[in-house]
Amino acid sequence: MQIKSEAPDSTGESVPGYCNATFIAKNILLTAAHCVKLAYISKENLLNIQTGYYKFIKRPDGQVVRIGYVPKSNFNRHINIELPKSLSDKIASRGEKAQIGPDEDFAILWWNEATPEIRRFN
Repeated sequence: MQIKSEAPDSTGESVPGYCNATFIAKNILLTAAHCVKLAYISKENLLNIQTGYYKFIKRPDGQVVRIGYVPKSNFNRHINIELPKSLSDKIASRGEKAQIGPDEDFAILWWNEATPEIRRFN
């Protein structure tokens, strides 16, 4: 699945961010913290969520390659962003300049709104 968030950068320009995410429950996603860092800082919490699957072909030489993404559903949700405490502390003191370490580059995204678009999690 793909997520898209928009948030202003240090110049005030709105910057879209696209990343992959994984559902771990019906209303909970796991993604990389760097994907939602600006949204976390700016408190821009509207997220576009697109579910779907990658399309692959097999070349004549036998190699399988990804050729695109096939969307199945597309919806927006107002989300809550949870970051590791060490990272949220860095962001509180350094803002956008906070560096994300490899051991803290994850985020939990969750919402309370119903998600009828997702039928796999009952």
